This record gives sequence, C-alpha cells and structure tokens, in this order.
Amino acid sequence: MYNSEILSYEISKQPTLEPILKALDKAIEITNKTKEKRIFHSDQGWAYQIDQYTSKLESNGITQSMSRKGNCLDNSPMENFFGILKQEIYYGNKFYSYEHLKQTIEDFIKYYNEERIKEKLGYLNPAEYKKTKYSIKISSLSVKDNFIIPELLKYFYTLVLENNFQSPNWTSVLLMEKINKSNYIKILSIT
Repeated sequence: MYNSEILSYEISKQPTLEPILKALDKAIEITNKTKEKRIFHSDQGWAYQIDQYTSKLESNGITQSMSRKGNCLDNSPMENFFGILKQEIYYGNKFYSYEHLKQTIEDFIKYYNEERIKEKLGYLNPAEYKKTKYSIKISSLSVKDNFIIPELLKYFYTLVLENNFQSPNWTSVLLMEKINKSNYIKILSIT
C-alpha cells in the first residue's frame, strides 16, 4: 500500500492453488529484504485460508490480514485496482483468446506501475514514487481546531520533489503558513 504498486501476480485459466502460491512466493521474495514488518492482506477466499498458504506466511514472519466477512471495503486497494483494470482495458473490448487477454492484463500492470500517475502519489506513478527514496509521513500534526489543509501538504510534497532534496541530513522541516488569519503549523518528516 506504500505506493499502490502491483508487486506480484499470476494469471491462470483455472482458479487453483498453484498460481496463488506462485504469486505469494514472488511477493515474499520481493519483500524479503524490507526492514518493515510485513503484512499480507487478502479477502477470505478459500486459498488464503488453507495450510499451504498460511504456513508460508508464518514461516516467513509475515502477518496475515483478512477482510471481514462480507465487507469489500476492507480490501479497497485491490478492489480499486480491479475496478480501474476493468474500466480501462476490459469493458467494451473483446478478447478472442486467453493469450490475448493475459498479455493485455500484463501490459496494463506494467503501465499501471510505470506510467499511470496517481493523485495520492503526488501525480507520480508508483515506480517514480518509489524512486524518490523519500516518502512524506506526517510525524506530528498540530493544527488549530483540527482543521486539515490538504493544499499545504501538496505544496510541501511539490517543494520536496522540485528541489530534489538528497541530503541525508535534511530529515525534517517545519512549515508554517498563515491561513484564514491564524497560524497553522505542520511538522512533517521525510524518510
């Protein structure tokens, strides 16, 4: 969920366990060197509940997270991706072979990761966002009357990208802006 990137996937003609475990193995390999605690989220599909899947997660120190029964909102990042995929490549198109559909999906995932920009990533695509080496995290937020100003956050993010801050010593900034005749202070960190 860090950058909305599709890390691993498998496409198959049959809904069997094998492609699910292959995708899991790829995801484990890709995320293996992370220092962060790994959490793999899924819906409550049969494959995510069987021992071969859960034991792989456990043996790799990964916490399993599952949507609540009948609550698609818990899985909204993937539901959103599938909605975008269907809207942009499936609806209105005809696929006359499995190979054509598979290639179209693979091409779309590459496009989604490397070219398709997202507002929540500061109008970058997932690959560009990851390359910035910095993600902006709100470490503390002190705002009068809990009034959040998204424009200020966008301004800060743009400021960081435009100035290409590379110095490891530059780890935090205090940004003050006078808005609506009151001072709003936002403390943000770049990691």
